[in-house]
Amino acid sequence: MYNLTIHALGGCHLNGYPFNREDSFIELATLGLDSVRLIVHAPCSIRKIINILRDCTNDFGDSVVLLQIGNYESLTSLANTTGSRLAYSESKSGRSLMPRINALKRARYFKESLKMLLLFYRELIRKPIFDAERFTVELREVCRLLHNSATRRVIVLSAFITASPADNVYRRRLNKIMKQLTEQAGFDFLDVYQVLANAKKKNNLSVMADAIHLNRRGHEILAHLVRERLSL
Repeated sequence: MYNLTIHALGGCHLNGYPFNREDSFIELATLGLDSVRLIVHAPCSIRKIINILRDCTNDFGDSVVLLQIGNYESLTSLANTTGSRLAYSESKSGRSLMPRINALKRARYFKESLKMLLLFYRELIRKPIFDAERFTVELREVCRLLHNSATRRVIVLSAFITASPADNVYRRRLNKIMKQLTEQAGFDFLDVYQVLANAKKKNNLSVMADAIHLNRRGHEILAHLVRERLSL
């Protein structure tokens, strides 16, 4: 018998990527709680989350909804995804180090990174890196749908920190919009960006598995924050 149902909607971090599902922050936050039923929806983009909420409105009634959005909406991540394989790796200590790869691998990664960058700049010509107006409209629609679904509580996580200063600029802008709109809607806003940034700066240890994904330490920090906010 479950006393609480948690619906977690967001991106690949909910599945623990690039690790296993059980390594994800939401799984760690609910670990050992037999009275909690966890349902994960990880479609990545806010537009796909809107579709889920429209199609399954009745499924979210009397449950806690945790939203992990904003990471996918920063298009600079497209340029980082492949390049991060070359630039970052995680040692056993958790520190970010340059991977020791041979010349052949370097050439292959450089070619992949160059291809990704060309695709990114082609996309950049078509539309802005960050469309604040569009994101605002989409987030308002998410808030409206959640209100209509009669949820017990909604917790919205800020976009996470990355290893890219350029990407972080857009994520901080996203977070300001998210904080304002979610608090206006009466939802809880959890600023995990600043906590992750402080942990990285204070301990001089990486919270990143690559340029855009959290490592296990990052997931553990988030798990503690989420569990504390849920009062589990």
